[in-house]
Amino acid sequence: MKRIFLFLLILCCLVSSVSAAESLFTQANNAYLKGRYKQAANLYLELVHKAGISAELLDSLADSYAASGQTGLAVLNYERALRLTPSNPILRSELQQLRREMGLHRQHSLPKRLAERLGADQWLLISGTAFVFLSLTILAVGLVGRKRFPWAARLSLLFLFATLLPLPPALFRYQSWQDGVVINNKAELLISPFDGAQALSPVKEGCIIRPLDKEYGTYTLVRDQSGQQGWLDKKNFQRIADVPL
Repeated sequence: MKRIFLFLLILCCLVSSVSAAESLFTQANNAYLKGRYKQAANLYLELVHKAGISAELLDSLADSYAASGQTGLAVLNYERALRLTPSNPILRSELQQLRREMGLHRQHSLPKRLAERLGADQWLLISGTAFVFLSLTILAVGLVGRKRFPWAARLSLLFLFATLLPLPPALFRYQSWQDGVVINNKAELLISPFDGAQALSPVKEGCIIRPLDKEYGTYTLVRDQSGQQGWLDKKNFQRIADVPL
């Protein structure tokens, strides 16, 4: 009897939680449709804290930030959504459009653009699948002999190539999780990690930066998209991996 009561209590709590999340999502959507973009962003963010993240929710949050003129936060959440669904063409198109409108040009080589089409786990899945087929091919040769399996050498080379080829893009995608997005429109790279230090160059809001393994006080050594290194105040950027929970 106690177990049944406990089960019913948990079920009621789950139903109530889902209902509250749906209500909050509806409120956020209505606020967005009425042009109250900052209110919509706050409601979507509250929903992230209460219900967890999803690509759809991060996309809605990014749309609200973009509509309210908060370019950095918009790019940040589009990037977070794309980390969850990297092959989503709508998300990629929205982010590219925002970058064009705000002059946030990214110069990526063709291999890097191709690598961005999939996530690190998807590239590793391809590599792992190819490795399984390579192992089966070698096993088959051992069982039936090379004469009865004349294509074994070529198949082995093919599967070996398919095993190794996805590893560099997987590493690139893994490293990109550590990237950050500038969220302040007055951010500057400094020559040293001290207030009042000489500025090297301004960093445009919405730009991608790569934090390096060096910090001092409130500053982090970063590299911008042009390859220039400098110190950036932590309040001026957020890491893509630091999803609010």
